[in-house]
Amino acid sequence: MSFGGVDELLEIYQDHAKEKGFAVVIRSSTKDEDGQLKYVWLSCDRGRNTYFEKHSKRVNCPAKVRAVRGGDNRCLVSKMVVEHNHELIPDLSFFMRGHRELNARMKRQLQANGRAGIRPSKSIRMLQIQEGWPKNLGCTSKDCRSFIDASRRLGLEEGDAEAIRCALISHEDAKSFKWLFRNWLRGFVCGISCAKFLQSSRIFKLRRDDKGVQRCGV
Repeated sequence: MSFGGVDELLEIYQDHAKEKGFAVVIRSSTKDEDGQLKYVWLSCDRGRNTYFEKHSKRVNCPAKVRAVRGGDNRCLVSKMVVEHNHELIPDLSFFMRGHRELNARMKRQLQANGRAGIRPSKSIRMLQIQEGWPKNLGCTSKDCRSFIDASRRLGLEEGDAEAIRCALISHEDAKSFKWLFRNWLRGFVCGISCAKFLQSSRIFKLRRDDKGVQRCGV
């Protein structure tokens, strides 16, 4: 069995996994001198042995696909195991992390709605209506909210981070890197201070005595 490339193999195996009810991960891969993949090992996300039985979904599932790149740059499947040692639930594929994705169009729309002052709940609902059904969205509401929160914290839009990186590379001098390090250090120290404050605030709790007066206590 051969495919046009690793991307084609991964796409087909992802579609198969979504239909059957499991997620796919790249367990191992090897690149050649040109940076092209010459070996890839795809497996079920519940593969490998578990170290914490109560907090892990791993059950050492044997399902996997191994492929190598041939001389004609085609991807040849060298080994394939289709059996799983756990229950497959196709109805839950929508919630699996490997099948959730927030595409560029949805990101731009969420950012535009945020600048227009539209609340996140209404922005997400608009996306769901456009796709016709929440399951057609390709991600969950939590994924959209996480992206909105991250965009607000960073203050960056799609492609801004790449533009900053290119600008720094095009001006590789001591002054630019001093500016970058100074601003990074300022944000790093502020982040540590905020983290310590939040950690300390969790130690203390407000409790009421018999007279109904609030006071701090451990």
